[in-house]
Amino acid sequence: MEDLDRLKRAAQGRAAWIGLRNETGDREWHWSQPGVEFHESSSPTIIPTLANWTAAQHYCRERHTHLISGLDQLDQRDQERSDTSECYTNEKLLWTGLFRDTWGWSDGSNSSFRHWEQGDQHLTKGYVHDNKNCAKLGPQGQWIRDHCDHPHPFICYDKLIILVKENKTWEDAMDYCRHHHLDLAWFNTPNLQRMVQERAKMADSKFVWVGLHYKCLLGRWIWLSGHCVHGDDHNWKKPGYNDCGVNGAMERGGSNKWVKKPSENKYNFICAERR
Repeated sequence: MEDLDRLKRAAQGRAAWIGLRNETGDREWHWSQPGVEFHESSSPTIIPTLANWTAAQHYCRERHTHLISGLDQLDQRDQERSDTSECYTNEKLLWTGLFRDTWGWSDGSNSSFRHWEQGDQHLTKGYVHDNKNCAKLGPQGQWIRDHCDHPHPFICYDKLIILVKENKTWEDAMDYCRHHHLDLAWFNTPNLQRMVQERAKMADSKFVWVGLHYKCLLGRWIWLSGHCVHGDDHNWKKPGYNDCGVNGAMERGGSNKWVKKPSENKYNFICAERR
């Protein structure tokens, strides 16, 4: 919710347009929990209270994490149910985090995160013919549908991260970024990391190169910005040192873990833009 807090501060309590628009076409299915890989330490919690889907989603976000999302989480829930004689609920039907809508972000990103205000009948009951096809940020930070021709302040963002959908080696990707932008992307804050993860999800290759490389003489992983990275950092899929001949990439799917790949492999890559 950190990004929502930043939006609220930027809007200063006023209604302001955000880049979400209702594209009146085929609906797409999304998981309520966007881009988060299932962790074995998590466990489903059955809530016996009856609620509609949006109220259930709001409840889970406030008191847990999200509505149960993804096949791994659903499989674990079925396994736990078969391993115990406890009856979770008298209800045979339970809400999951799968939903379908026609809303899309204006920059083409595919984030499935939604934060609608509670009580919008057109969302909870499926009415879609009131022509309120643009989204604005409300005073409390929740999203409100409105007519696109209504005047409101609006929030812009600077594109600090660029995904290049060309397959290149790590060195060629670095040269491209330095010639056309700033450099291969590095990130040392949670906000920048989330931005890179969002771009990685849109890649055509399974992995994307980032500005992380291994210095054999130093025995250290280093960002192109000069910041060192520990070999046991929690972002690594497989922690460890002694990694000569490989450079750092990010997974396109799951929780976008860092991976070590031979420098001559060719992937899409992410550049940092000049600020």
